[in-house]
Amino acid sequence: MSTNRDVMRKTKISRLVSTVILAVLVIALWACTISSEDIPTISAKVLSAGDAYPLAWTEVQKWRSDAYLINIEAAVHYAEDPSPLYIFFDFDALNDPAIWLSVKCWKGENGFEARSETGQYTDPVLDRMPIHREDWILDSQEALDIAQNNGGNEFMYRRLDTKHFPSYFLKLERNLPPHLGDVIWRATYSDFDAKEGLDILIDANTGEVRKVEQKP
Repeated sequence: MSTNRDVMRKTKISRLVSTVILAVLVIALWACTISSEDIPTISAKVLSAGDAYPLAWTEVQKWRSDAYLINIEAAVHYAEDPSPLYIFFDFDALNDPAIWLSVKCWKGENGFEARSETGQYTDPVLDRMPIHREDWILDSQEALDIAQNNGGNEFMYRRLDTKHFPSYFLKLERNLPPHLGDVIWRATYSDFDAKEGLDILIDANTGEVRKVEQKP
């Protein structure tokens, strides 16, 4: 038989549980409804493709005179991240489509440094239109600023904690049809832990945002 003390204890516990549940719901609702305007600006960094390109072009000319650029890929880091930044320039050969060369660039003490790697394709190679320097007026750093202002900043902010395993990078490539379309910067934000992602396509000449795509 329940005593008054038992009833009072159960009442206190019930009220405490209700209060905790309400607090959790309020916090969850706040986290879900926070607007983009309330999110602090995240400082992100990427190497300048325009500054690194002359060295990459010098390196590739040592390989073959018929080499042409097919894409550029640059890592994006939080500004506070002390790990080194890299940018890759990938080239094919006009007269031998089965081979490729990749030039990896990074900032050294006296400017950009580079290392090259060459290899062969194992699968049939699609026809690719060369990407010339005049095809991309927009530099990688400018493309990153645009991407951050169109969803990238919020994506990075929500993954500041160590529970997430994010990956961010920019890629210069030709848009649809594959390897034949206009030249774009593709900003890719990935969260491998949550299996979420964001792709932002930016015109490499005008800076126009072509597409913002959430994944999955």
